[in-house]
Amino acid sequence: MLSKLLEPNKFEVDSDGDFTFPFKSTRVWVAPRGLPGGPLVVRVFAVTNVDIDPTPALGLFLSETNFALAFGRFALDAPRRAVWFEETLLGDFVADEELTFVVQIVASTADQFDDRIAAAFGGRVFNSPESAGAAEEVPSEKPGAAGYL
Repeated sequence: MLSKLLEPNKFEVDSDGDFTFPFKSTRVWVAPRGLPGGPLVVRVFAVTNVDIDPTPALGLFLSETNFALAFGRFALDAPRRAVWFEETLLGDFVADEELTFVVQIVASTADQFDDRIAAAFGGRVFNSPESAGAAEEVPSEKPGAAGYL
């Protein structure tokens, strides 16, 4: 499906078996996960900002933004000082069109908000062109890695 959505060879497979690709100032992961005794899920996420101080104002901004969004949600990873944007699908029932839509929503929303978050709350955009090597950064722990939804 990603081969149809993206130019050939535009995505990579990381060490966890997740598919990842750059999109403007963000990087997107498509991560299929089998939950123990549960369904297959597909997590689609982007790290938008890193090196950010988790303040009450940032938390309020992310909460209010989530309330206004129809799809996806922002999450604050306070211990790692990062902001994520993600959406989860049930993998056993997902249609190609739905997965394509969610990948596009995650990529475009993350790209739309990452600069705004950095300007208002500090830190840096995760995959910005001026951050040498940012594309090679891999999150040390990805959402849903422990099976918690």
